[in-house]
Amino acid sequence: MLWLLAFMGVAAMVIARQTRAHVLAGELQRVRERHRVLDAERAELINAIQQASSRETIERKAAAMGLRVATGAEVVILRAPSADSAGR
Repeated sequence: MLWLLAFMGVAAMVIARQTRAHVLAGELQRVRERHRVLDAERAELINAIQQASSRETIERKAAAMGLRVATGAEVVILRAPSADSAGR
């Protein structure tokens, strides 16, 4: 009779472990699906950023705002003070 109780105890542990494994497998599948969805969304966002930051798009939007590329005479190059003259 003791062996029957031992068998039932072991069987209950195996069933509990298998049930937990089944639950975890379902959870893992949901996480993998979410990962795929987020990867697709990430790819779309990267594509949108690349399109929005392309030279053609920036030039078109700048022109619509009345901006233009500076001519050579309008460009002023500023030089940072050297380390020697920074203490003066």
